[in-house]
Amino acid sequence: MLVRITDDVVDLEQADDLTDLRVVTRLDADGIVRILQESGVGYLHEGSVMLRVRLLHDRAGVEQADPAWESRWDQMIEYAGRKGWLSADGCFVQAHIDFLTDDSSQRIS
Repeated sequence: MLVRITDDVVDLEQADDLTDLRVVTRLDADGIVRILQESGVGYLHEGSVMLRVRLLHDRAGVEQADPAWESRWDQMIEYAGRKGWLSADGCFVQAHIDFLTDDSSQRIS
């Protein structure tokens, strides 16, 4: 699952891929903080983005026709919990940030 953050929007892509949750952006940390605050999607924490689990689920789940998607979602969240990638209250899940360069095929992390 790919969360793309631009100057004015947070988009969800590849919602059926529940094996790779990450954020991609060309914004700097200040830009990420601003759009996350404006959108209510999550917050920046120690170099990663903490995304609202329920909001992510609701946005991604709407697009899914596969009846097994819900089960795979639960497995992804359980895995994140075992790895320590959930907030203490379980409301946020950690996602790595890929900082894209002007050439979208390149990234710096």
